[in-house]
Amino acid sequence: MLQAPVRITLSHAELLLAQFQETAKFRGWSLLAVAIMSNHVHWVVGLDDADHGSKALQSFKSYGSRALNQHFGIPECGTWWTSKGSARALPNDQAIMDANEYVLKQDFPLLIWKAIVID
Repeated sequence: MLQAPVRITLSHAELLLAQFQETAKFRGWSLLAVAIMSNHVHWVVGLDDADHGSKALQSFKSYGSRALNQHFGIPECGTWWTSKGSARALPNDQAIMDANEYVLKQDFPLLIWKAIVID
């Protein structure tokens, strides 16, 4: 690592959540759960079959960066995110429920959000 890691604050997390919600709505995705920690983020997102997880990951990171840059400036290292991230598809409803549970039970989150599902 050439520079100090980027750390997310509660102010950053609140801005990111709003941007993630806006991005999901614009793309027609179902944002199911979000956990934002000081050094990483977890999302559970429902996508159409035509959409791919890596597209969602890139969209959330891109629009999140834009919002953070506008409000807080560009970090010293030049980016808010690492170049990698998991974008794996969840094979069934149980896997989605398990992923939601995992995201909602993160240790030391700055912010946790869960969609309200009405049956």
